[in-house]
Amino acid sequence: MGRVFLFGITCAVFAFLVIMAGQFLNLNLQNVLFGTAAGAILALVRIQSPVARLGAYMIGVIFGMALFLLRAGVLPSTWIGNALAVVIIILILTAVSAFTKDRLPLWAMLLGAMTFVGAYNGYFTSTPW
Repeated sequence: MGRVFLFGITCAVFAFLVIMAGQFLNLNLQNVLFGTAAGAILALVRIQSPVARLGAYMIGVIFGMALFLLRAGVLPSTWIGNALAVVIIILILTAVSAFTKDRLPLWAMLLGAMTFVGAYNGYFTSTPW
């Protein structure tokens, strides 16, 4: 139980310091909870090695970016375009996990994609093309 409190307090202090630094440096860091929570999940889940979890997470982040490239450049700007982009990305991540025999876990790749999408989607939808 003490370890859980220590980890939670460390995450809270880290989030506070990042937001404070963002305020002083005039950065827009409201989405710091996405990164803090994703990092905490990667550290807390003890499946596979830390390198495999982090590598899978970064692959997910890259494919989260690819989702927006598909939405902006290739697919129509409708609900079907969004749905197709999401399905394509999830199927690619599933294939990567399957081909690596789950050495790169699917959950970590989905977490990476979700982190990027959650942090960027507001900017994407509010910015005129």
